[in-house]
Amino acid sequence: MSVYGNHITVTPAYGRDYKKAADAVKDWQDGKDFIFHSPFSSGQYTSIRDCKLFRERGYSHVRIRFNKHRNLIDVEV
Repeated sequence: MSVYGNHITVTPAYGRDYKKAADAVKDWQDGKDFIFHSPFSSGQYTSIRDCKLFRERGYSHVRIRFNKHRNLIDVEV
């Protein structure tokens, strides 16, 4: 559970990675594709365009993994 409440976790799609959180957030905000991960379903592509659906389902943040999946940044939906 995120300190911000319910969240979904995503990783950059198509082999992208980021060394800095700001770069990951910029690409999220620019609408680039990310891969959705959850205990129940993984591998689907998602982007900022799905934020309305996330809010409707009770999610407050998207957690982006970056820097070879070692770091996290939470972005409000």
